[in-house]
Parts: sequence; C-alpha cells; structure tokens
Amino acid sequence: MTNTWEQFRDELHTALLHIFDPDYQPPVHLCSVIGCGSRAGTGTVQAIVIQAIERLQPSAGLDSDSKSGRLYATLYQRFVLGLTQEETAEQLGLSVRHLGRVQREAIHLLARQLWEAHLTQQNPTASSHPERDLDEEVVESPLDTDRIPDWRDQIAGDLAPIQTSAPGATADLGKVIQEVCELESVLTAERGITLSVNTPHTTLTAAVHPSVLRQVMIMTLGWLIQNTTESDVTIKAAAQGEHLQTIISSETVSDYQTPDIALQQQMLTSFGGSIQAVNSSSGLQFQIVLPNAGDITVLVVDDNPDMIYFYRRCTDGTRYRVVHENHGSRIWEAIETHAPQIIVLDIMLPDVDGWQLLARLHQHPDTREIPIITCSVIREKDLALALGAALYLTKPLSHQQFREALDQIVSQMQPANLAA
Repeated sequence: MTNTWEQFRDELHTALLHIFDPDYQPPVHLCSVIGCGSRAGTGTVQAIVIQAIERLQPSAGLDSDSKSGRLYATLYQRFVLGLTQEETAEQLGLSVRHLGRVQREAIHLLARQLWEAHLTQQNPTASSHPERDLDEEVVESPLDTDRIPDWRDQIAGDLAPIQTSAPGATADLGKVIQEVCELESVLTAERGITLSVNTPHTTLTAAVHPSVLRQVMIMTLGWLIQNTTESDVTIKAAAQGEHLQTIISSETVSDYQTPDIALQQQMLTSFGGSIQAVNSSSGLQFQIVLPNAGDITVLVVDDNPDMIYFYRRCTDGTRYRVVHENHGSRIWEAIETHAPQIIVLDIMLPDVDGWQLLARLHQHPDTREIPIITCSVIREKDLALALGAALYLTKPLSHQQFREALDQIVSQMQPANLAA
C-alpha cells in the first residue's frame, strides 16, 4: 500500500462526507484517479462516485443481509440518499458504533474498486486483484497489507463519526487538562511525580472535539510520566492569537528513544492542530498547538420560543453562543449590545417585514459585513440571496444542518470579523 493509495483513500472519504456540499472543491489527485478533469466540480465527482457505489450492489439472488449487502446498503443510504448515521443505523438494525465500523469497511471497499480501475486503465496488461467473496471467512496473514488496515485507517475511521455527528464541537482546554491530570494522578502518585499546572484564569476554547483532545493529552502526558524520574511534570497553556499552545514538559527524563507521537499528530491534524517533541538542555517538551475557537456570537431574530430552544440545543458544546431577540424592530439595539458575528433571521416576524429588514441590514454600513443566515418556512432562496443573505435555510431543519451552516459561514469570514 503506497502513500498515493492512502492519499486517495483519505480524499475519497472526505469527498463522500461532502458529496452534497456545492462549495466542496475536489482535489486534483482524486479527480485523476476517478477519471474526471482536474477542474471537475462536486456534481461530476458525485455522479462518478454514485455510479461506483451502484456497481457494488449485490446480484438479485444474493441475500441483502449478507456482508456485501450491508456494505452496499451503508454506502447507498449514507452517501446516495444522504441519511445521517443515526438514520442509517436504524434502517439497517445496527448500533451507531457498529455502523461506524461497517462504514469504514465499505469506504475502503469502494476506494479499492476505484483504485484498481485506475491502475488497470494505466496498465491494462497488469493482473488485477481477484475479487473475493465478502461473505466468506478470510484468514488474513500479517503480510496481507491490502486487507489489514494499519492504525491510520483505524483512527481515520474512528474520527469520521465524531466529526460528522458533532461538527463545530469545541473543548474547554483548562477543563480537559484538569480531567486528564485527575486520571493520571494514580500513576504520578506511584512514581512520586508532581504535576504542576499553569493555565490562565480565562477560558481557553479549542476548536477540537473534547474526546479527541482528552485522548491526545492522556497519551502525551502518560508517556512523559512513564519516562520521568523523580521530577515534576509541568503543563502550561496559553492563547497565542489564532492558536492555543499547551506545553507538557519535564526536566528529568530517563534514557529513551524518540517519542512516537504519530498517533497524536494524526488525531490533531484532522482538527487543524499539531504536536511536536522538543529536546533541549532544560529537558523534554511536548508542544501541542490547537486552533483557538474563541466565542462566536450568533444573534437569532425569531419570535418562536421553540426555535430559540432548538438553536441553543444545536450549538450546545460548540464555539457558538446564541443570543436572542424576538422583535425585528429591536434588532439594532441587540446588535449594539451583543456585537454578533453572525445573524440568523426569520422572515415571518410579528412586527416588521423580514425581507425589508434583511435588505436594510445588508445596506447599512454598520451591519453590511455581518453575514446573515435566513431561516424560514418561506421557500424564496433566490430572493433572500439577492437581498444580501449569506445562506438560506428552510424550516424544518436538523441540528447538523444548522451547525454546518454556521461552520460554513465561519470558514468564509475574515479573521478580523471573527475577533470583532
């Protein structure tokens, strides 16, 4: 398995997760392998991938509950019908955790099919891998690297459900450090090691899922505790502009080989973070850099209390802080009070016309730079965009749709606007 194959498999995984996103730009390498032009858009990639999924459909005589049937059904329902993991798991009678394992295997199978077609096209005389019956028990050899995914495959598969089910999730860095130190206290007590923690009084919010950050911290701190002799281990965290930096260090480390932090790096890379080990005269440091989520204020202008509750549930545990105004006529006071970075505007308001309010917000010099998401039962997308809306959502909508809309807006904003 070459780096090129791994690159393609990861690119295909990303493409599947964004298969219905019109703003997704497929990478050149992916387009080359699946056989479309380098300037192909989402629609072309979507059509080719869906055709490849359809080719995996079992023959009419094969039981749909077979392994190949489950793999096909998972790909079809998740990436052709666009069902959520929870909906697909319910349809297939699986737990969400079990579905995650099936989905990883299904994506691997789809990638193999497309990759082998690519190799065959490049060298038609080369012998291809024989098709295996997915319902047969296969005794896998440790040398059968095409069949046994390494830890990179496993961690990518484990991260995918987390990123899909909780887009925009954030972690309180200080809280995670405290939790990890409490867990590791059993080991530090045994070895006579003191943990010294230095974090600011202000909350540091990292744009990383807390479960992922917790595991990275546990592995990193655990390694240092195992290799430290009669010394304090120090943890420092601080904000540095758009990033948060955590340094875990010890002055006295026993003889060791270079720390293997590839797993932590793989986990952090998925969220835009990094880790490195730095050895100096003062000891060993692990430097962990995380994206700084900060707090993004979202002003919701809607007179329906159920929708306000819905929006707050959607953003619970994320970087987004929802503030509320139920009268469109008081939106200017709300903007002055809360200084929102995003506005979510209902069109059907009791006191003012939502369309006129949208136009005024877009035209006013004090608010024209604030992106507005219109969310309404009125299906007039073209009018909303023409009047200045950045995105148009129709009610009803899911938690995931709303969080993805906020994430999309943030990805398009200038850093200065995020810090406003």
